[in-house]
Amino acid sequence: MGADRARRRLDGEPLAPLRALEEILLRLGTWEEDDRRDSSADTEPLRVPPPLADRAALPPCSACLGARDSRRHRAAGSP
Repeated sequence: MGADRARRRLDGEPLAPLRALEEILLRLGTWEEDDRRDSSADTEPLRVPPPLADRAALPPCSACLGARDSRRHRAAGSP
């Protein structure tokens, strides 16, 4: 029941918020890297909390999007 229920929910298009989340995580990671490389004395470096630091949350988010996209291709008959 759990997998079927989750699959039906994914068919309901939560993809827009998931794609927005992926974009936010990418930008946070970029800002974090930029601050590490170019830490000027007049600004505080961006400190991202551990669940988000070093782009740790990005792979699971991207994996959800990738799994959804691969299911769409299979359903459409793509190899």
